[in-house]
Amino acid sequence: SWKQPKQHLPLKIFALEVIMAVLYVFSKKENEKKERLRIQAQMELDYSDVVSKMAILMGSGMSVKQAWNRISARYLDERAKNCKAQRAIYEQMVITMREINDGENEIKAYQKFGEITGLSCYHRFSRILVSSLQKGNKEICQTLEQEAQEAFENRRMLARKLGEEAGTKMLLPLMLMMVIVIAIVIAPAIVSFGT
Repeated sequence: SWKQPKQHLPLKIFALEVIMAVLYVFSKKENEKKERLRIQAQMELDYSDVVSKMAILMGSGMSVKQAWNRISARYLDERAKNCKAQRAIYEQMVITMREINDGENEIKAYQKFGEITGLSCYHRFSRILVSSLQKGNKEICQTLEQEAQEAFENRRMLARKLGEEAGTKMLLPLMLMMVIVIAIVIAPAIVSFGT
């Protein structure tokens, strides 16, 4: 008697679907992690800009709330005109501005801003703003200017680090191109020796 061997096709398809689902979940988590790291890097680069704007506006006589609202409103205007790309830290500043305008305590809103960003530089920035509101610190402009100078130094170091990383990432393609060029140059010589 002859029988066709069993293929177990449904079992194989089910196993393949399970493997694909697991790979999809891991891929999604990896993409979320990369996006989170990209946003954090973007926020670190924007830190010096935010602090210097606050220092300038508060140095001109504005209160913390007025300066915050001015920066947020300018960002919203630029976004409405499509002059500026979406920046995570400014989006968070807009959220904080709206919370304050909706009646939330200003100190709590700035503390929440520092916590949500998750970066130590913004924690420090929110502490400076909160201490100025609580104690009425008259030297806040000088403190913010010093913080802006440190932020520019950190930004310069971060830009140097990113440049070095980009140079390292370019090594592999350059090496591959060099191998291809060497193969193109050597191939005719090898062929001519063979004849």
